Amino acid sequence: MAGSDAIAKGDADHDGAFGECWLANKATPRIMPSLLLRLPPLAILALLFAGFLTLGTGGLACMPGGGEPDDGARPGSGGRGNTGGSAATGGSAATGGSNAGGGGGAGPSSSGGAGPSSSGGSGGGVGNANGGSTGGAGPSSGGGSGGAGTASGGQSGAGGADSGPPSDVGNTTPPSTDFPKGPHKVVLLVGDPNTNDPSRHQMIEILNGMKESHGIVLEVMDSQKARAAELMDRALIIAGPNNNYCIDTPEPAFRTLPVPIIVSRDCKTTAFGLGTTMNTQNYLTTPVNIVIEKTDHPLAAGLSAGTIPVLSTKCRLVRARDLGPGAIKIAKPPADATPAAADSWAIFAYDKGGEMAGGLKAPAKRMGFFWHRPSAVTAEGKKLFVAAIEWSLRP
Repeated sequence: MAGSDAIAKGDADHDGAFGECWLANKATPRIMPSLLLRLPPLAILALLFAGFLTLGTGGLACMPGGGEPDDGARPGSGGRGNTGGSAATGGSAATGGSNAGGGGGAGPSSSGGAGPSSSGGSGGGVGNANGGSTGGAGPSSGGGSGGAGTASGGQSGAGGADSGPPSDVGNTTPPSTDFPKGPHKVVLLVGDPNTNDPSRHQMIEILNGMKESHGIVLEVMDSQKARAAELMDRALIIAGPNNNYCIDTPEPAFRTLPVPIIVSRDCKTTAFGLGTTMNTQNYLTTPVNIVIEKTDHPLAAGLSAGTIPVLSTKCRLVRARDLGPGAIKIAKPPADATPAAADSWAIFAYDKGGEMAGGLKAPAKRMGFFWHRPSAVTAEGKKLFVAAIEWSLRP
C-alpha cells in the first residue's frame, strides 16, 4: 500500500486530463487510469469490479472545480447539496423541497426564490438545515413577501394583495342630482380695506371650491360700486362680512331686486329689508357658538339641534330681530348675547314671496347669516355656509 500511495502521489498531475473525476464512494482510493497499466491483470479486474459496485450505489459525479457538488441531487430527493434545489426556482416553488423535509431543496441562499406574481406568492420553503433562506418577496404589485417554509419543507405563506392608495376625497360634497346645472354667477360684495381678513379669504376659497361641484362662477365686487340694475343677470349676491356697509348704505334698489341675496353683515344692511340687523358682543372664548332650533330644513345642513361651534376665533355674530312673519328661523345666538334681544336670529331666511319686515314680499330668496368678520369658520360653519349657497341657488 505504501508503494501504491507513492505512485498515486506521483501521478497527481494527470488529474486535470480527466476533469478530476472520481468514484462517488469516498472509500474507494483515487487511482488514475495511468496506474491501471502498471498493475497485474487480476488486480485491474478486482478494481474494476469494485468500481462497478460503487457506481451502483453512489454513481459517478464530475465537477469542474473539484470538491463536493454545489447543487446537490434532484429537488424531490433532497440530495447531498449545500443549498439544495434548483437555483432558478428555489427547489419546488410550491412545496419548498421534498415533502419529508429531510433533504428538501431550498432556494438559493440569497433569496429562496420569488413567489408567483398574482399574490406576492409563496417563497421557496426552507428544506433541511443546509437549505437556503426564507422565501423572497413577490413583485410589488402582488403584495407582501412569502413567509418562511417550515423545517419540514412545507409551503410558505402567501403575501397579501396590494390594496392601492386611498381614494382622493374632495373638500366640497357635490349636491344632489336635482341641483340646477351651472354656470351660476355669484357676486361677493367686499370693500373693507383689510384685504387679509380671514373671513374674506375663506369665503372666497369656499366659493371657488364649489366651481367644479356646483358650477359656481365667482365675481368679487367692491360694495361701493355695486348697482342693482347691473346685477339683474346674477344667480346670487352675497353681502359678505368684509364690505363697506358700516360706512355706506346699500342702494335702495336692492330691496326689490329679483335676485337671491345673503346678508352676512350688520350695521346699515337693514336697508335690504330682512329685519333689523345687529351684532353681538365680541366673544372671547372660542369657538363661538350658535344654537340650532329648526333641524327639518336644508339650511340646518343636517346638523343636530343644540349648540354648534361656527367661528374658530374670538369674534362677534351677525343677527337680526324684528323679522317679518314669513321668516324661516333656523338658529339663534347664545342666550347671553348682548345687547339683549329675545327674538334675534343668527340664521333665518325668506322664500320668494315670503313676507319680510315692513310687509315687503321677498322678490327672490333672502337670507341672514351669522358670519362676522374677521374670523374664519369651523367645519360646521362651512357646512352651514355651503347649505346656504345651495338653498339660495335652487328654484
